[in-house]
Amino acid sequence: MMAALHRAVELAHEITLIADSGAPELTLRLDAQLRILLASVRAAGRELQPAERARIEEIRALNDRAIGSMQHRMRGLARDLDTVSTGRRAVRAYAESSGHR
Repeated sequence: MMAALHRAVELAHEITLIADSGAPELTLRLDAQLRILLASVRAAGRELQPAERARIEEIRALNDRAIGSMQHRMRGLARDLDTVSTGRRAVRAYAESSGHR
């Protein structure tokens, strides 16, 4: 079980790095692998040892960081789209006011 948790921590680190760089498809693929590993740990059906719990907590913290990075990127994209939309409206208003179409 500790080997699965070790690999899960590695995947969580990879996901965090990739989430920071903005590769959603790869992030989703790695997240699916992570979920499979965590499901296998859960399926073992025994109580976790303190070192195993520490690994789970590390995975949780990395997951929170990855989610935060992805949300930050999404907000940035939303701002960019807003800026583009504002620019298009301004161009359209200018064209209409100057008689160009």
